[in-house]
Amino acid sequence: MKVLVIVPDAARYGGTIRFLERLLDIHARRGIVTTLLVPADQCNFALVSLALRYGVEMVLAMNRTLPDTASFMTPFFDFLFSWRTVLTIRPDLIVVSTGNPGRLSIAFYFPFPVLYILHSMPEQRFRYLPRLYMRIGSMLNNLVMTVSNAAAESVSDLMGIPQNNIDVVYNSCGAREHRNESDTSIILTVGHLVAYKNTEIWFEVACRVVLERPDTVF
Repeated sequence: MKVLVIVPDAARYGGTIRFLERLLDIHARRGIVTTLLVPADQCNFALVSLALRYGVEMVLAMNRTLPDTASFMTPFFDFLFSWRTVLTIRPDLIVVSTGNPGRLSIAFYFPFPVLYILHSMPEQRFRYLPRLYMRIGSMLNNLVMTVSNAAAESVSDLMGIPQNNIDVVYNSCGAREHRNESDTSIILTVGHLVAYKNTEIWFEVACRVVLERPDTVF
């Protein structure tokens, strides 16, 4: 099986790098031939290290999409960035891993099945034409995957993707048990501080728990 993994914004989101590491590990253990496509200006030490560790071919190409690029130009630039690699490799599956809703959604319209993994959720409602573009594309033998039921509802409502074309796979991480010399309980959450993370509720929970259990550390 040949899989093309496209990571359009690897340098901006730490979570996408961690996800990519676990994905490549699974592919290596299952003997899946994987090619990694990355914008030339996003290539960094972490990506090169992962490619070398798992014996993955990494293709670099230019993508002219910038944070201030007009939204209607993004699919065009994404197409120019990816089409040559897609048609050269002709993968059995294209995996798009992004933290930016809508990025590389042009992959929906390539003649290969796409798994579109969205590590975030939109902060505002897409306009009518982008919603129609996303809706039609997601229904062409493709699947959108996101990290929670709340994210799936937001993606469906704000991006126009049918609910039955969205699957949920929760984030996970490796865990090691760490025993403290004291009986102090330590509670940790990891994430960047943005509104949809609902950080206020963590503060409220911390306040309530510490009132009952003063030895707890957040």
